[in-house]
Amino acid sequence: MSINNLKKLEKILYSTYSNYRSTAVRYSSNCSPRRVKIEKENKSLVEEFVPNTILHQKIKTLDDWESVREKLLNSSKQISHKTIDSIILSVCISSKNYDLGFTYLDFLKQRNISLGLAAIGKYFKLFYLANCNNSDIGNEDEIYNLYKTLRAQYKVFDAFTCDNIIHALSITSYWRECLILLDEIKISCGISKVTNSVVAAACFKNGDEDLGWKLLNECANKGYLPQSVAYLSYINASEHSNDPIKQMEKLFYFFALHDFECDNEVANGIVNLYHKLNLEAKCLNFYNSTKCKNCGTSLTKLELTPTNFEELKTAVVKNVIIGSDVFYKSTPTELEQFKQFTTNMKNYDVVIDGLNVAYAVGTKQPPQVFSFFVKSVVKHFVDRNKKVLLLGRTHMQKWPKMNWSYVTENSDTFLTQSLSHDDPYLLYCALHCGVNTIIVSKDLMRSHLFKISDIRLKILFNRWLLQNQYHLSHINNQGKVFFKYPPSYSRTAQKFKDIWHIPYSSSIDGDSNGQMWVCLNNKVF
Repeated sequence: MSINNLKKLEKILYSTYSNYRSTAVRYSSNCSPRRVKIEKENKSLVEEFVPNTILHQKIKTLDDWESVREKLLNSSKQISHKTIDSIILSVCISSKNYDLGFTYLDFLKQRNISLGLAAIGKYFKLFYLANCNNSDIGNEDEIYNLYKTLRAQYKVFDAFTCDNIIHALSITSYWRECLILLDEIKISCGISKVTNSVVAAACFKNGDEDLGWKLLNECANKGYLPQSVAYLSYINASEHSNDPIKQMEKLFYFFALHDFECDNEVANGIVNLYHKLNLEAKCLNFYNSTKCKNCGTSLTKLELTPTNFEELKTAVVKNVIIGSDVFYKSTPTELEQFKQFTTNMKNYDVVIDGLNVAYAVGTKQPPQVFSFFVKSVVKHFVDRNKKVLLLGRTHMQKWPKMNWSYVTENSDTFLTQSLSHDDPYLLYCALHCGVNTIIVSKDLMRSHLFKISDIRLKILFNRWLLQNQYHLSHINNQGKVFFKYPPSYSRTAQKFKDIWHIPYSSSIDGDSNGQMWVCLNNKVF
């Protein structure tokens, strides 16, 4: 790089940013365009030591920052001149103290301190978080110029830097640059649900609905949950459309197609939009009832058709059973025994994961407790005239006879010695016995869900499991068993006449009790 170009680069990177967003960045002339190395941050430093040093002090002047920075550099060998700026910015970001982060960047500019690529990435992230909810964003030209400067120096960005640049550019008028960067991320590390959602949000905000939906569908078809930022942007765009209800129904059908649910923030955004349109909308809990207390409509259960079930059974056997390494963790003798067992297997009503039930209260209990738990669960179903299959281990035969004898006399058992993963066998037996077979296990079996590549079959698997799995809650001293039963309705967005019910949770990843819903009615107040 020539001296003139270096000076030009420094001038751009040190241009004064207006308002509180002021910051500047300078690169040293020995930066390599081919090899980008980002120093790793120590987790304990970012989460504990540095926050205690920074956030518990009043930092008002540049001299204050000088003192804090020197204190940190001298306090730990794990903090170096290469990592300190990125670490401090990480703390400002994680504590949501964005103003503090910008004052630190201003300090670095005033002291003529160079920043590494990791710290520059944090600046982009800081800019996004501080401005993502603002309608009027200043200094976007500086963000764009910084991006173009980096682009001229690095032909390819690492995923970390690329992701942060995308976030920052997505809220500016230069948002279409994100599409180029998004392709780079896909090549290097595949689709990112967060990054895809941020760009989709930019599309909806700027009127490119088709592209926004393309990105959301791309995310969903890979089995990823789009993030709330995309949904909220779409809701806001729908409010200003010619037909807001039609636009919102497009979102609801998307939820229904993929069995997605939204989080609290999105649910409230939907309700607020309906209220602005003078339509009835309410967030409520169902508390194991199928009937909505708001509108009186009953939620429906989406049953698997015989064809769907056979497809699912084939997929699980191929991807979860055969495709699993569980066979390599079993002895040939046990595998042969299992094959013979399944050849003549009855159609059981209930398949129980014996170890899962036994260890419901921990693994350090005496055999009397383990055997009592298993016996109680078996008895619960036997008393209800159910045919029971118990999968377990050979060591269970050494449990107290009073309890174990009841189990063997009232249920069929298949016991192994060395199987470390019983789930595939449990699933195989349950699927073999039919669509309504009850599975008793607290295991969510998400790892097996990921082994099914077909998204439609993933949805069917999840739906089947949710409708058939009993989670053991507790057992009292008298042996009475308490389960968390599957709901009598499908937890998916569903419509009846002009009324929608949308499931939502406390987070985008799902709600534990499955009882939170939004009731939406086109009826005017």
